[in-house]
Amino acid sequence: MTYESIVFGNDAAWGGWGQCLANASVVVGNSSSILLEAGLFGTPAVLVGARQEGREVPRNVIEVPADVRSIREAVESQLVVGRYRPDYTYGFGDGADRIASIIKEWLDAK
Repeated sequence: MTYESIVFGNDAAWGGWGQCLANASVVVGNSSSILLEAGLFGTPAVLVGARQEGREVPRNVIEVPADVRSIREAVESQLVVGRYRPDYTYGFGDGADRIASIIKEWLDAK
């Protein structure tokens, strides 16, 4: 299997990371953003290792142990599946606005 491009990142700022997630064919890693944000874009994802163990896993995510064969098989599988419909397991991405609105309403009522 050949790949057009691969992007490696570490602690990317949201703007750049969000754009990567929105445009990626598949995202691989152990970051919570694979659970929290990749689903918003419908991006196929491979969650490696046990770091996020116990958290709810959206339908766009395949969990695998940290070994080369498992990761390769999951990536190839996700590339065949392609994009998913957006998944809002962890909300719609508007949590900060909703919280600010509630706080403002509470302050205005005082």
